[in-house]
Parts: sequence; C-alpha cells; structure tokens
Amino acid sequence: MSASQELATRQAEQQLNLSQIASKKVEVALKAAREANNLLAQVKQTIRIKNKKFRLHKNWLAVIVLLITTFNYLISLTGGLQSGELLIFDRFIQMRPPQPVEQRIVIIAIDEQDIQYLQEYPLSNWTLAKAIEQLQSDRPMVCKISLSAC
Repeated sequence: MSASQELATRQAEQQLNLSQIASKKVEVALKAAREANNLLAQVKQTIRIKNKKFRLHKNWLAVIVLLITTFNYLISLTGGLQSGELLIFDRFIQMRPPQPVEQRIVIIAIDEQDIQYLQEYPLSNWTLAKAIEQLQSDRPMVCKISLSAC
C-alpha cells in the first residue's frame, strides 16, 4: 500500500471510531432518558396512591364548608366580628385621600355665645321661625333642623 492509501485508511478508521463513539454517547443518553422516564412514572404512581389516601370525599367537603359558614354566621349575629369590621372600616376611611369640602351644604350651629347674645334658652318658636325665614330666603332644596335639649 502506498502512503496516501494508508493515510486515507487511517482517516476512514478515525471517522469510523468517531461515529462509533458518537453512537455510543447517543445510546447512553437514550438509556438515561428511558431510566428518567421510568423514574418519573414511578413517582407519579406513588403520588397518585398517596393522594387517594388523603383525598376528602365530596360529602365531607360540603359538611366542612357548611360548618364554617354556620360558625361565621353565628359569630356575626352575636356581634363578635363587629369590632374588627369597624376597625378595618375606620382604617380604610383614614387611608383614603381627603375629600373636598362640599360648598352646597351649610351647617348652622347655635352655641353658648348665641344663647348669651339672645338671652333666652330654650330658644322660642318665634326666634326659630325668624331663623328659618332667613334660611328660606336663599331658597334651599332641603332644610333640616335638629334640636336637642342639653
């Protein structure tokens, strides 16, 4: 054999060895993938078996939901949740941004200085009627009067 033929033979043998090595690597990878799939199948089967042991029957789930709902309803009827609800509501009201003052609403208060100025207590019907007449001159849609004895 000539030198070029020997070189070509060696190169062919090297290529053959490289392809054999690559096919062995592929076989090893396929074997590892099969083993991993088998292991996953076993784990899935084990999990299914364990889940069946811990699974609640549908009737029990309905009973639990009914008991919790009844318990919550009875507590709310007795007012057991009211203080917590009011605290949470107060926090939400405090957290909201400040509201603009409504210009269409006017609150008229009669305090101690007014009583001393008028020099009468309780206020007479005539004094209240005069105050209402002055309010009516501005044509309000609603006028509410709240009188309380101190």
